[in-house]
Amino acid sequence: MRDYDEVLRRNKAFINMEPVDRPFLGIHVGSEMPLEMKNAGKDKLYLLKSDTRNIDFGTPENVYNELKKLRNLHEEFPGIIMYRGGSEKEENVQAFERYYRELLVYE
Repeated sequence: MRDYDEVLRRNKAFINMEPVDRPFLGIHVGSEMPLEMKNAGKDKLYLLKSDTRNIDFGTPENVYNELKKLRNLHEEFPGIIMYRGGSEKEENVQAFERYYRELLVYE
C-alpha cells in the first residue's frame, strides 16, 4: 500500500504543479506544457507525443508549426523525447517525418 500512496502523492503534486523528485515525466502537448516543464525542472526527461489533431485533421503547415514550437522548447529543455501521434492523413505523416528531421535531428 505504501507504493500506491507514494504514486498518488507524486501525481497530485505534479497536477498541482509542485516540484517532484522523479527523473521522467509525460507531458500533454498544449498551452500549459512550458509552465509544467518549468515547474518540474530542466533536469528531467520529457516524453511528448505530437498533437494527433494536427496529423489527422490539420495541414502540413500545422505540423511544421507544432514541431517548430517544440524545437524552440527543446533549446531550453534538452531532455525531450518525442513521438508522433495520429496517422490518418498521409501528407501530414510525411510532413512530420520531413520536419522532424529538419528541426529536431542534430547531425
